[in-house]
Amino acid sequence: MNDLDKIQDRSGESGSVTPLEYYERARVHKHTQADLEKILKAADALMPGDTDGYIHINLALVWAYEDVGDYGLAWSYLTEANAAIRQNLIPTIPSKQARQ
Repeated sequence: MNDLDKIQDRSGESGSVTPLEYYERARVHKHTQADLEKILKAADALMPGDTDGYIHINLALVWAYEDVGDYGLAWSYLTEANAAIRQNLIPTIPSKQARQ
């Protein structure tokens, strides 16, 4: 049983693993092709409008694609995650005029 299977076992009977759990595991885990496929399935199951989930899954995919040696796809997912982060954060930062 690999580490991603252990995460799924902890998630209960529903078997659902949160995007954040994939992201946290991706930071310390060497991925295989099978792990990558599980993360891609989780990405397909994301609910519309789940911006945090979208960011976490994309970052998990960055590390997973790097681990399997596909640096081009890793870069594209990093670009997507960074764009989502910027889009999500910029509206919450008050403008210079509003702060004065």
